[in-house]
Amino acid sequence: MAPVVTGPSGYFAALTSGAPLQFELVDLSNGMVALRDPATGHYARTGNTQYEYLDFGNGGLTAHAMFEITRSGADILLRSVANGRYIGFNMGSGRLRAAHDANDPAAVWRMQEIEAAAPRHVGTWALHAARDAQGQWVSPVANGRATFEIHLTDWGAASVFHACGGLTSLSYRVSGDSLRFGDLPGGLYPCDAASDAMIDAVYNAQRFAFDEVGQLRLSDANGRLLALFGRN
Repeated sequence: MAPVVTGPSGYFAALTSGAPLQFELVDLSNGMVALRDPATGHYARTGNTQYEYLDFGNGGLTAHAMFEITRSGADILLRSVANGRYIGFNMGSGRLRAAHDANDPAAVWRMQEIEAAAPRHVGTWALHAARDAQGQWVSPVANGRATFEIHLTDWGAASVFHACGGLTSLSYRVSGDSLRFGDLPGGLYPCDAASDAMIDAVYNAQRFAFDEVGQLRLSDANGRLLALFGRN
């Protein structure tokens, strides 16, 4: 059996040749999962045939990156949606590929519990400051409350709240220090200087980082700081 461990936040670590191979398990619901590289944010993808090894690409969640998960006690099976075969180890190369039948011992993964932290960017963030079109920093606070908040999930979905525009959902993708939001919904309209600046920041954001006090910093492709958030 290929020994695999998973923790409360959904990390897999498959141990081959004494070296850990670690994936982030993304629950897609309805018995479907994806395997994401926690270092790059890229998804594991199968090929069109059973002879192609898994690789990690920066594409979205296509059928090649989706797997049906079956649990039996501590054992699990992961079946590729793309080619219908089960993920297992090629003992000669030590690499993974979707080339196995359900009754093949090489396709059975063992689950154990470990502690693992969620990615640092996941959670709810309140806007501290945003840069407007003239390059000036504007206040995000009106009547004693934050006018703009953003919630980032562990599976690439985000929700945006601002005081006069309600709640809006969109997607995002993280890869290394890169963070890109999907297309903004047409109903996301500004109602003050801060929300106007923040919508522009979300639209133009391409990188993220954390400063010494833990603020989330969004920047454009040139590294120009666009907005600062604090964890809510």
